[in-house]
Amino acid sequence: MKPSDIKNRNKYFIFSAAIVVFAIISRFIFLGDKPLHHDEGMLSYFAWRLLDAKEYTYTPQIHSPILFYVQALLYFVLGVNDTISKVGPAIFGVALVSIPLFFHRLLSKRVAILISIGFLISPITLYYSRFLVHTTMVIVFWLLTVLFIYKYIKDQKTSTLYLAFGSLAFAFGTSETSYIFLAVVGLYLLTLFLVFPKSAKHNFQRLKNLVFDNYLDFITAFLIFVLIWSAVYSVGFTNPESLHRSLPLLNDESTGLGFWLAQNPKKLGGQPWHYYLILALVYETFFVFGILGFIYKFIFGKKSAFKLFILVWALGTLGIYSWAGEKFPWLFLPSLLPMIFATGWFLGENWSKCKFFIKIFWIVIGFWTVFVTIRLVYVSPADTNELAVYVQTPPSFKSVTQEITASCEETNDKNCVLIDSKISWPLSWSFRNFSTLIITDNYGIQPTTKYMIVGSESIAKMEEPKDMNKKVVWIRDWWVPDKCEKANCLGRYLKYYFLRQTWNGKGGYDVYIYSRP
Repeated sequence: MKPSDIKNRNKYFIFSAAIVVFAIISRFIFLGDKPLHHDEGMLSYFAWRLLDAKEYTYTPQIHSPILFYVQALLYFVLGVNDTISKVGPAIFGVALVSIPLFFHRLLSKRVAILISIGFLISPITLYYSRFLVHTTMVIVFWLLTVLFIYKYIKDQKTSTLYLAFGSLAFAFGTSETSYIFLAVVGLYLLTLFLVFPKSAKHNFQRLKNLVFDNYLDFITAFLIFVLIWSAVYSVGFTNPESLHRSLPLLNDESTGLGFWLAQNPKKLGGQPWHYYLILALVYETFFVFGILGFIYKFIFGKKSAFKLFILVWALGTLGIYSWAGEKFPWLFLPSLLPMIFATGWFLGENWSKCKFFIKIFWIVIGFWTVFVTIRLVYVSPADTNELAVYVQTPPSFKSVTQEITASCEETNDKNCVLIDSKISWPLSWSFRNFSTLIITDNYGIQPTTKYMIVGSESIAKMEEPKDMNKKVVWIRDWWVPDKCEKANCLGRYLKYYFLRQTWNGKGGYDVYIYSRP
């Protein structure tokens, strides 16, 4: 090896090591500061139940099993508390940043580094790398699937094909949104023949020859996919009912695909079709310009089948999720993943050709993105003035949790805290060792009961206990921006973009806590 090659290799290793170190620090520092969100409490509870009661059956409403397996293992090794609930996503967040660095021969060193830096500094990517949700984990397996398939097309090694199918199986074992990922791959194959009509027949023949010449490898890869899927969903081949629920049955709402297709018309979240475009403009300005640059170069520059895939991956995913009924900020991650990938590819290929003032532009918006990330993730992680913070438990509720826990944890009595079943999350997680769910129009206070927590909509339907004190506590809030119909809308938007100044009040939810004097 030439001295210059050794120098370049060492330089790449140093850059890569620095990125990974920053990824670890950024994902783990102050990890326990933000109170658990509603969904985090729910997912934490079921992961704990898997560890505590050794019980788990796949339930589509709370998504696929791998998150629960990962968290149950972490609880077993590290203990059970709020901070450990976020260790799983933090590990996957570090993996997301690191993966492109291992594919530098496939992508080029510059492109690999820039993609990794994109994952490192992206505000929403980092925020949800510290937030217990399936989407944080599944995008890691999608990225691996894409890179292994691309690598297999290049080297046609059998092991690479197996890794691609294995990654896809783990993706399906993490989230049902992998059906959307697969649909986008299908959309790409269709688009490929439309964009390159002259070579369509040749490409189809190449694909056909590849499959037929290596049919045993493809059969084995598919069997690996089925084996992993079956092991994950059947809880290690111990739960046939759980495996049955995982089957892609369109008209059966007890199964994963059937359930979520039935949920789509309900439009959970109530967000407009352009919701993810708003999040992109507010938080991911750097990558909005990146994908626009990638599109421009694709249209007017040299085209390739893989560049077309990146484009279809980004725009197709954004289109499908914008059409889908359920919209939440963490569901922007599937669209953001290829946007960051496209930005890294675009800058990696064109940086040396950029004029000086263009480079200054990218550096400025890069630093702005880092500022936005710090503000969201470390300064205001529980402040619902941030659109990326969705219906969050306020920090003030921590003191309530600590007071009740200190009073009840020594008794370990399930009647110490009675919780209105309509407001169970994250309360059932917070008081998991000493609480019971109740229906407020038919409940019974036991001699060992010290607290009862009731939601606002239930208070009018129940007979209040006479021997307990009552106080109102704020448990969650949200901010939904009103439509701006005034002449100064642009000024309002700019104040929000730069300063997070909101123009209408927040919503919120209170609970009533009854306690023994």
